[in-house]
Amino acid sequence: MTQGADLSTARERFESAYRQTTYRIHAVNGPVDIRIGVRNAALDRILDEHEVSEWVFVTGSNPASQKLPEQENARRNAELEQALRKARRRYLQGAGVADNPGWQPERSFLVLGMSKRDATAMAKRWGQHAVVWGTRGRAPELLWTDQI
Repeated sequence: MTQGADLSTARERFESAYRQTTYRIHAVNGPVDIRIGVRNAALDRILDEHEVSEWVFVTGSNPASQKLPEQENARRNAELEQALRKARRRYLQGAGVADNPGWQPERSFLVLGMSKRDATAMAKRWGQHAVVWGTRGRAPELLWTDQI
């Protein structure tokens, strides 16, 4: 199967689950919950505070939506956080919390000031089919790795 066909199958299998997830930011003033397609004033305030307009919500956990052992996910997220620090990216901790209680929350990061192109590259680097990406004043979108 080609990569395009793999991604098409992933869309069919996982898009609903990705949309039925709360992308929670652990912000200084308390949690901020993001939902795909829903504008968020609290998120816009965070962006204003950091003087950025774009962002991505990404995890190193469960690449290609395949469940990995907790220890492996922890290792992958530690590597992702180290890569963010090395690149001097500003970020906030977070977690993807699925509506389905059968899927454990995934440690994640809200990376500030990241373009759509860079967000797609990051998703590919960490083996993710898609990430949640957005820009100030607009509803977050589900960004599949083949969109750019």
